[in-house]
Amino acid sequence: MIDLVHYYAFILDALARYPGSRVRLAPYRWTPWRSGRKPVMPVLTAAVRALPPAAAPDGILEFGVWKGSTIRHLAALLPGRQIHGFDSFEGFPKDGRPDWRLDFALDSLPRVPANVELVTGFFEDSLPAFLASRRSGFRIDLLHVDCDIYSSTSTIFRCLQPHLGAGAVIVFDELLNYHRFPENELLAFYEFLMETGLDFDWLATVGPAYPFAQFCDEHVRKVDMQWYRDAGYYQNSAVRLTRAVDRPARIDRYRTEAERLLAVRPLKQPLAAPAAGRIRQPGPTSRHSCG
Repeated sequence: MIDLVHYYAFILDALARYPGSRVRLAPYRWTPWRSGRKPVMPVLTAAVRALPPAAAPDGILEFGVWKGSTIRHLAALLPGRQIHGFDSFEGFPKDGRPDWRLDFALDSLPRVPANVELVTGFFEDSLPAFLASRRSGFRIDLLHVDCDIYSSTSTIFRCLQPHLGAGAVIVFDELLNYHRFPENELLAFYEFLMETGLDFDWLATVGPAYPFAQFCDEHVRKVDMQWYRDAGYYQNSAVRLTRAVDRPARIDRYRTEAERLLAVRPLKQPLAAPAAGRIRQPGPTSRHSCG
């Protein structure tokens, strides 16, 4: 089991550093015709512009393609690069989550440009075979994570650990600023950082981050993502992986506040301790194997 106090302290530290993002994009609330939308395209564009000139020709992966709008955007921004898009196109895996009821199944694959390869299947089935087909030393320069839920995000980070290092850029579709964010993409990202010893800096953000103390307040009405966006708090952001230097000291100074907030708002995802000692979400089908 992870140290939940440490995890909440990690969140407090991450949000304290949020205003220092390298690229701070204007909230959509100032453009009424976009009000309420997720600013995924500007964040993706900022991430692409941050890629180094010597980036790997095929080191761009997207997880959660659905109808293909974001991967087509990436393909247009990077016409000379090969982009790999992963999706089951059958909807979410059965992982026991009670709070996701959206149906993302498609009857046919989306149309994509020639520089896009679609890799179909649930991630734990498709990703190991894909990685086995890559050249030795394959590295990822840009990763777009639109997995929504913890189980799928955890799977991709476990599989991609050997291929993600300092300098890699990760774009998250739903990292912060909604009613279940501590249980989903952010939790899987935290586990990845703790296991690899890597750290991160904020690369591109939109507007402010919702205060975590206020978020944890049991008297605050828990609302949906649309409420946060209407108030100027967005789920999309981009980070750059770095080598961990001063992370222990940064996080430890928040432990007292983290203990208080954990008592107010416990982690809501069901926890189970597997053999490896990691958080797991019990469900009828395991979606965490990486081959």
